[in-house]
Amino acid sequence: MPLEASREERTIAQLAQKYGIHPTLIRAWKRQLLDHAKDAFGRGLNQDDSAATPAELYPQIGPLKAERNF
Repeated sequence: MPLEASREERTIAQLAQKYGIHPTLIRAWKRQLLDHAKDAFGRGLNQDDSAATPAELYPQIGPLKAERNF
């Protein structure tokens, strides 16, 4: 919802009515998102994450999909 509010396609009042929450809460979430988005999304991959190659990850996909569908 904060992301939806930051896009400004709808007003805060419209979002509050749509989700049934107070507009002040949406404003606070939007402010937090805008203030901390760089920290949340700008860090990049960890050292451990970048070490895995697609060839190492592909064999894990089948069992994980089967487990999820079970």
